[in-house]
Amino acid sequence: MLFVHTRALDRDLSPELFPMDPAALPTDGFFFASPPAQGAPLTLAAPGLGDIPGQDFAPAWHWEDGSDLDRAGAAWYLVGRHAQVFDAVQRRGTGPVAFASFGFNSAATPVFVLPSFLVGSDAQGAWITVAYQAESVDEPRADRLYRTALAWIKNFPHRQRQDALQTQPSAVVGKTSYQENVAAAVRAIREGKAEKIVMARPARFEFAGEAGAERAREAGGALASRLRERYPTCWIFNVGGLVGATPEMLLEAAAGRAHSRVLAGTATPGEDVDLAHSAKNLAEHQVALRSVAEPLRRVDPDLEASGPYLLQLPNLTHLATDLHLRVPAGKTLLHLVAQFHPTAAVCGLPREFARTFISRFEANRGRYAGPVGWVDAQGGGQLALALRCAQLDALGVEAWVGAGIMADSDPETEWQETGAKLAPIRDCLNLSAD
Repeated sequence: MLFVHTRALDRDLSPELFPMDPAALPTDGFFFASPPAQGAPLTLAAPGLGDIPGQDFAPAWHWEDGSDLDRAGAAWYLVGRHAQVFDAVQRRGTGPVAFASFGFNSAATPVFVLPSFLVGSDAQGAWITVAYQAESVDEPRADRLYRTALAWIKNFPHRQRQDALQTQPSAVVGKTSYQENVAAAVRAIREGKAEKIVMARPARFEFAGEAGAERAREAGGALASRLRERYPTCWIFNVGGLVGATPEMLLEAAAGRAHSRVLAGTATPGEDVDLAHSAKNLAEHQVALRSVAEPLRRVDPDLEASGPYLLQLPNLTHLATDLHLRVPAGKTLLHLVAQFHPTAAVCGLPREFARTFISRFEANRGRYAGPVGWVDAQGGGQLALALRCAQLDALGVEAWVGAGIMADSDPETEWQETGAKLAPIRDCLNLSAD
């Protein structure tokens, strides 16, 4: 049986960590942080698989039917239903919490992990959640996990390595190849086969010096920390080695309410375009918005939309629309997202044609442009879109960037847009992708 205990951070047991500074939470394992600008800042952190010897779990439940999101939702429901939970905090992000990252399509292996301990922090304070499997409740074991979590937090500064992100450019999809892909997408759209197709490209950076799993962990933590400092209005994540700073919330849900932010339509610095009145960008935005709003309106006919408005980021401006809805009883975050992922913001419309087209012209995107975040046992949580991100492995860093292609898209302009979108990762590595 699974037992889960959540306790507020103990001032007497850990005076040097009280009050908890969210910026002090480790970023080198599993990590997810909401931007303070969203009004309800929340940070969750846990060790990565293998970081704490003897603390990893085998899968508790497995489900065969449906998409990866559907299967995870069904299995997670069973985990929550059978768990014994002792939650002394009772806030968003407490009790059983799993970190999740899914692929753009089923070709990618998803990550879905309930950690043995997790540290959370919000505007009201901090807490530690521990989880273990046993025949009966084991308070001494919970105490040991609690102390292990404290030691893990305190040791974070000593695990940091200043040169972890020293890398050198490696294989990339070159300008000519990408522009040819964009031109092919434009032809398909003009022939009436699609309204929009999102074309993406990878950029690869190899570690300078020694490589290996430990180097990847150190680099992932360093990258997440730098992104958090430089992009305070984005959601920051490190889940299974996928690290990024995304401005787009696919769906977040709590207490019967949900919110989604749709981004589509982009202007780069110096680009001579009035984004708010650009016919091409407004049309692209409406295509993406429809792909999310229509399935959500079937969940709540009173769906509220605010936008489009201009979302300013350090190096880009996007058209954005926020959607707000009620979540009926029995509907969970994972099952709702399964209804509309991948959206037209990262795939295209019609979805199946765009997805097939992308598979012909691109390598496997992996978990880029997939849902990433966390879920709780009440059906809530936060699943952002994995954008402005990179996957770390034993040899280096692979970033992906994309652009929405419409009938009047220009291959050179789209190439420049993907270059601007690569900046969050590239600049943290102090490298140029060109």
